[in-house]
Amino acid sequence: MLKCRELAQLASEYLDGSGPKSLKWQIRLHLALCHNCRRFVRHLRTTRELAARVSALEPAPKGQSAKIVQILRSRD
Repeated sequence: MLKCRELAQLASEYLDGSGPKSLKWQIRLHLALCHNCRRFVRHLRTTRELAARVSALEPAPKGQSAKIVQILRSRD
């Protein structure tokens, strides 16, 4: 059975759907038995989805970012 460290190294490949079927089954078995790794993979999936959404956004108008930072700093 895979160790947690091994699963962490293979998690992105697993989420991409690449790799041999035998490895996918080993990962699924480990995830069925390991709460911490299930949480890790869930968080990794969420992070990847959010990163994809952010990269699709248009940049803020020129000067707008500086104004937002200034407002946030003034709240501290």
